[in-house]
Amino acid sequence: MKHTKRYMVIFEKWGRIEFHEDKTEFDTLTEAIEEAQLLEEFYADTPSPKKLSRYDWRTGRQTPYHEWGEPYLDEYLWGYVILDFEEEKVIKWGHDQLKYVSKNEDIRKVKDRFFRKDGEVPEGYKWDVGEYEGWLQFRWGNGRNSVEFGEDAVIDSNDNTQKCVRRCSIKKKKYRNFTYDESEELELDKLNEEILAESKVSVDGN
Repeated sequence: MKHTKRYMVIFEKWGRIEFHEDKTEFDTLTEAIEEAQLLEEFYADTPSPKKLSRYDWRTGRQTPYHEWGEPYLDEYLWGYVILDFEEEKVIKWGHDQLKYVSKNEDIRKVKDRFFRKDGEVPEGYKWDVGEYEGWLQFRWGNGRNSVEFGEDAVIDSNDNTQKCVRRCSIKKKKYRNFTYDESEELELDKLNEEILAESKVSVDGN
């Protein structure tokens, strides 16, 4: 994200249709915090839609959503974030956070959105399956997938709970939860041969 000063406050306000965003830069954290406090005071009484939840059968979880009232109610959601570009970190999330970015997201994706520098990734680059996750780990995570680790490189999976080595297979856009073992593969080949042999015997009737 382009910036000229160390700190930035991004403020967003949106309604059923409207969307407004302000980006204000500051030299000191004190100034940025003061701006956030002013936003809190100024928008404190803004009417907001009802916050409800419904069951999402795809995730098996309750998913929050907002129920907007009649237009005359003038309801809005709003929020802000304070960024430190020197330390490349989020200082504070405020109120409803932002419309398209949440503190509940993978922090590596959040940092990539805010702090990725021009030229780090070619403009318009198309990521292969799993490649973006690898970039996030390399740039914003533990870096254990760097080439310097060779065959010991470890790539975090999409859900950040499973791991696999660099040469693991990708199936249905999810990493397989084991590392490659040649002895296990030979054992599986031997078992497959035995199964095929038994099947042939059954077909021949012998």
